[in-house]
Amino acid sequence: MIVIKWIVLNIALFVAAQNFAQSLEKSEYVSLNFREQPLSSVLEEIRTQAGVNFVYNDKLINDLKITFKYDNGSVENAIKKILNGFDISYKEFPKNSYVLFKDKKPVEKHFRAVVVKEDKLEIDTSSVVLTEPKLISKIILTYPSDAIKHNLEGKVLIRILVTKEGDVGKTCVESSSGSSILDSAAIDYTHSLKFIPAKAEGKPRNIWLSMLFKYFLENN
Repeated sequence: MIVIKWIVLNIALFVAAQNFAQSLEKSEYVSLNFREQPLSSVLEEIRTQAGVNFVYNDKLINDLKITFKYDNGSVENAIKKILNGFDISYKEFPKNSYVLFKDKKPVEKHFRAVVVKEDKLEIDTSSVVLTEPKLISKIILTYPSDAIKHNLEGKVLIRILVTKEGDVGKTCVESSSGSSILDSAAIDYTHSLKFIPAKAEGKPRNIWLSMLFKYFLENN
């Protein structure tokens, strides 16, 4: 009688050990090989092999198909690779449950640099200005990449001397944006400009003018 009980006990322990081993194997590794199959089928196969549950809205994966081959790898890594291709994220909960949800795309920022030339003119003589200088260069004003990276915005007022040859001579910052990056970008831009010079009494003259640079980040 004792022998029979010992045999039964050992069989029970053996079965329990096998079940435990299988449960461990199921919870850690999966092998998948799908070609143009519905995503729902792939998730179902993971559930079968690993004993995990997926919670999601059917609309989230409707009409989604995947070609995916994965050999004896971790469940977690398989789920990451599969869902990454569909912009779907997940959150793991106790009892091997995964809740799937659509990624929320961050708000895209469009970076614009606006230049406004103020009508503040000062001639270097007492003569009357008959014609103002006219900007003839068409140079695109770009937003400094470092300013974009650090979300820098501001207004820069630059005073420039337009020579009688139509070039930019001296420059100075009348009003700073508070950022040396934006100030420097504005100054560099003005040095690349070309004008039809101002004229007084029919002759080209040097003239000071101010240009206002507005740097701002515009969101959708």
